[in-house]
Amino acid sequence: MEILIIDDDELIQLMVGELVNHTGNPYRTACDGIAALKKIEEKKPDIIISDIVMPKMDGFELCRRIKQDHNLKDIYFMVLTAKNSRTDKEKGFNIGADDYLVKPIIPWEFNLRLQAGIRIKKLQHEILELRQNKVITEMAGAVAHELNQPLTAVLGLIHFIKEDLKKYDNEEIYRYFLKLENQIQRIVNLIRKIQQIKRYEVKEYTRNTKIVDFEKASGSLSLEVQTNFISVVDDEQIMGEIFAEVLKEKRFIYKYFPNGKDALVEFRKNPPGLVFLDVNMPGMNGLEVLQQLRSFSPDSRVVIMSGFLEENEEKNLSDFGAADFLKKPFSMMTLERMIEDYNITHNQNNNS
Repeated sequence: MEILIIDDDELIQLMVGELVNHTGNPYRTACDGIAALKKIEEKKPDIIISDIVMPKMDGFELCRRIKQDHNLKDIYFMVLTAKNSRTDKEKGFNIGADDYLVKPIIPWEFNLRLQAGIRIKKLQHEILELRQNKVITEMAGAVAHELNQPLTAVLGLIHFIKEDLKKYDNEEIYRYFLKLENQIQRIVNLIRKIQQIKRYEVKEYTRNTKIVDFEKASGSLSLEVQTNFISVVDDEQIMGEIFAEVLKEKRFIYKYFPNGKDALVEFRKNPPGLVFLDVNMPGMNGLEVLQQLRSFSPDSRVVIMSGFLEENEEKNLSDFGAADFLKKPFSMMTLERMIEDYNITHNQNNNS
């Protein structure tokens, strides 16, 4: 808790400061209301302990200004004064003071009242955080829901257009659609982060503006994807050998893993740019691997491989975060085209 002590008597400042020190909270001092407002502008305190009779601006006027300011009115304002009349106390509370202490200071009483003020401020912070979390999670859920439907449709349409373009062998237009698909996939990944938002977290955007920090708010910071790293996760070793042959003349780092557990250990250190992931594996299946990978590397592009999925299951793969599906058995031409598509996107991103 940040505490601001305001009194034109330096001895009182020292005495109150010593009592505040016992609570373990930092404090600053000011000699009058004008000086206090400057200190508040520099850094907003949680609690103010202020005298009434001071030059330039007295404590009553300072309290009135603070309680009328939307950004400052939540400051806990404690009056500490020698003015002991009923009229003065009524005036103090009527303009917004939260507590009223009379000099001379009684240390044990001052300590109890200050501790009460600290408890109230902590409760205010907790209530505000709960409200902020509730608002942002409800908003995030609504935004993600409304955006998911049209984006799914757009990705589907792009896929159909790409398939048609293959018939006409128009590589230039095909690359434009591939780049468009990649950018939309980035939006999809952002929506996944929004869906995972658990609390209110912000970061500096401009000097006077803050924006929601999706990484912190979603509870997990994503790691930077190694776009030149391609991996295959399949319990059949022959699959690793096939991919090694296809990739041997391409400028990618390639690693094969026979199971999901070993793959995730490496992926947490070096998130891959592209993963070919088998579904049916012992121990941990491909969808479980995909779910864990998405928690720390939402930008990794994952292609699910299987020869056993039903048509409706294939359609639902995107819900798990898969970018594409490769049905076994597949031709080398299909595999090479898929890797070439990723290679084109990889080069475009490096050049942009």
